[in-house]
Amino acid sequence: MIVPQSVANRLPDPHAAQLLGVKISGLDAEETVDFVQALVESGESHQVCTVHALGLLEADRDSDLKSIFNQASLVVCDGEGIRHVLQKRRATVYKFPGVELAESLCMIGAERGWRVFFYGGEPGVAERASEALAEKYPRLVVVGALDGFHGAEDVGARLAHIKSMGVDLLLVGMGIPLQEKVAFRAQQIGAARVCMGVGGTFDVISGRRRRAPRWVRGLRLEWLWRGLIDPRKFPKLVGLPVFLWKVSRDR
Repeated sequence: MIVPQSVANRLPDPHAAQLLGVKISGLDAEETVDFVQALVESGESHQVCTVHALGLLEADRDSDLKSIFNQASLVVCDGEGIRHVLQKRRATVYKFPGVELAESLCMIGAERGWRVFFYGGEPGVAERASEALAEKYPRLVVVGALDGFHGAEDVGARLAHIKSMGVDLLLVGMGIPLQEKVAFRAQQIGAARVCMGVGGTFDVISGRRRRAPRWVRGLRLEWLWRGLIDPRKFPKLVGLPVFLWKVSRDR
């Protein structure tokens, strides 16, 4: 990983703790944005991952996914379960939701002239999300948006198209593990300076799905809110006790 020395010297180790065999960043929100900015401007292609408890469980079952996480330039905590466990272990960790990280990077990108591409979600959602951010940050350079509803055989062609656009920041919203595997392929071919999975970020930014109210987030219950407003996600919540049991054995 190539990071300008001026940034590297003032940032702590981005892989501050390990959980279920995956290294998790110890940077706070401001440091994370600074670090990703340095990656974008390093001249190399990097992958940044955002992960929650169920993502770590998936990686525990999928060695390819775990390898992708551990090859990434940065793995950001995007889940209350991970934050809770690591803080109990007195590790330095900050929760930085993917939707907030993506918007923060688009704000910086608008100031610095980054070329941003939105890839994933249902038809029309990535486009609406890009339009919403371009309206909020008028100088944001959006070079394209594609949905994620296509066959696996089409991924290569879409990534080749993205690479041809000279992208600085590629946001991939397909959910774990697919978005990590697509972002990894994108990084391997140099499709963008930073390739980052952002989960359901496009749904929230486009207005298709409402994020938990601030008071719910303050109580650290956003995970429960998601299950209540989207019954399709509720069965996944049974994975949280499994996660806690797994990490209790992972010292």
